[in-house]
Amino acid sequence: MVNAIAHKDYSSGNPIQIKVYDDRIMIWNNGQLPENWTINDAEEVTVTGVNTKRPDIVLYVNGIALCVLELKRAAVSVTEGIRQNLDSQKKDFIQPFFSTVQLVMAGNDTEGLRYGVIETREKHFLTWKEAGSPDNPLDRALGQLCGKCLTMVWLAKWIRENIQNARVLLITDSSTAAASTPWWFAR
Repeated sequence: MVNAIAHKDYSSGNPIQIKVYDDRIMIWNNGQLPENWTINDAEEVTVTGVNTKRPDIVLYVNGIALCVLELKRAAVSVTEGIRQNLDSQKKDFIQPFFSTVQLVMAGNDTEGLRYGVIETREKHFLTWKEAGSPDNPLDRALGQLCGKCLTMVWLAKWIRENIQNARVLLITDSSTAAASTPWWFAR
């Protein structure tokens, strides 16, 4: 499902296809990388506006920037990354680049990960607090952010929004933040 969402050609108007069989579910679409792009095009982004900025990591879905992550050395506070993200969103820098961005994050190896949506004030950024391993708080937060639990929640949300009268039961194991309590999603 994540692959279908990540590679969907949103300009085509063709929906992601889901077929439910007795023994399997098939999910597919006709998506691909934008024209003249290779995977290397997403490695490093330089954004030119009134001033030029180079975010550390930009998460793209089908060529649309959805998330910006600023990483700092362990000796540099995460707040510096937050301030860098906030400065980048100003008219004096690359404000138009953030028109599609939904999530901004900053992190380092000692303080972990903090996150907010665009234009969130520094004091309102949240700290990723989910317990687990590895011991490095940044590695743990990034692994959990991209992990199975969040992916399943996104899948459940997509099913609810795109399949009329859908009901989804999401059961997680006790090692995740949701523990073993079922989450019911009904329209």
